[in-house]
Amino acid sequence: MNCKKNANSNPGEERQLFHPESEKVVEIGLERLRPFKNHPFKVKEDEAMAQLMESIERYGILNPLIVMPTREGVYQIVSGHRRKYCAEKLGYTQVPVIIRYMKEEDSIISMVEELLGVVNEEAAMDIEIYKISGFKGHPFKVIDDEKMQELVESIKVNGVLSPVLIRPTGMDTYEMISGHRRLHAAQLAGLTAIPSIIREMTDDEAVIAMVDANIQREELLPSEKAFAYKMKMDAVRRQAGRPKNNLSHNETNYRADEVLSEQVGDSRAQIRRYIRLTELIPELLEYLDLKRIQFTSAVEISYLDKEIQKWLFEYIRDNGLVKPKQIALLRKMCETGIMTEGKLIAILNDSQPGRTPSTKKLISDKKLIKYFPADYTEEDMRSVIVELLEQWSQGKESE
Repeated sequence: MNCKKNANSNPGEERQLFHPESEKVVEIGLERLRPFKNHPFKVKEDEAMAQLMESIERYGILNPLIVMPTREGVYQIVSGHRRKYCAEKLGYTQVPVIIRYMKEEDSIISMVEELLGVVNEEAAMDIEIYKISGFKGHPFKVIDDEKMQELVESIKVNGVLSPVLIRPTGMDTYEMISGHRRLHAAQLAGLTAIPSIIREMTDDEAVIAMVDANIQREELLPSEKAFAYKMKMDAVRRQAGRPKNNLSHNETNYRADEVLSEQVGDSRAQIRRYIRLTELIPELLEYLDLKRIQFTSAVEISYLDKEIQKWLFEYIRDNGLVKPKQIALLRKMCETGIMTEGKLIAILNDSQPGRTPSTKKLISDKKLIKYFPADYTEEDMRSVIVELLEQWSQGKESE
């Protein structure tokens, strides 16, 4: 957030900014900020200050100051004295802040936590790319498309303008949280290092931060949404732990659904449908992304056994699109009896829209019936015949 003076800006004006957290961020003129009363620690020009100064000069103030209003109409800094100092040195006239209404004891606790290092200033620094690994199970695809090429060209000219977010995983190694596309583009642009913010995170905090950083992107694929929603829901549940005060797990899940719904704009029911898609085999999930399967059909298919899903994928691959009515019928038939590949093919073939059963028979019923038990239906006999023909065809191909 670079808040250097603009010729059209009003120094006393509070301008609202976007911030990924729930709290509102505004820009406030430096002349309206006051240090915390009886602030016990000195702001020193040491090595850490030099790093913070360099980061702010290159990328702006990445972490808003925390301030509280006073009766005099000015704001007291609770967290961010060093950032304000750097901003003044660099010629800023306004800085991004979060305004909090706090009790005096709460403000003292927050101020002390900053001084003791609980609140991270988060200066960006260059990290060698080979030290950064991708996020495990990252659900968002990095595609070499036209937009990626535009990002590569921008990085070649201007460098990486927005630092990536990483977390330490070991001795001088890191895991990417937010910035997979920037990292890939930087590699394509020939960079060997990338500006990064290093943040200590638990596994669940990392999952939530990773999803939140990507979920608002335009044109997300269904598969990306599906696994992103599932990963965040699982992380939120783990963070909540066992419910307290007789709160049921269903109520905990409800709250997780509700929070995610408010964030992404999908209803709670729609979020659950997306999460169902994670039960699809990869081949069918790809067909959904390619729009070879409708969303509602994909949700229905997710309830089928994986072996049946494999047969269905092969049918779609060889015969083209299937309609929702065909999938609904297939699922109904799966619930009423044992499903075989031959039976699946027969069901889908016979239920094709506009198809009328052929009255012409290659072999008479009398010749066929004698080979089947008396209790076999016409559908059962057809399934057996299709399976035998498939086996025969496979045998011919292997000769």
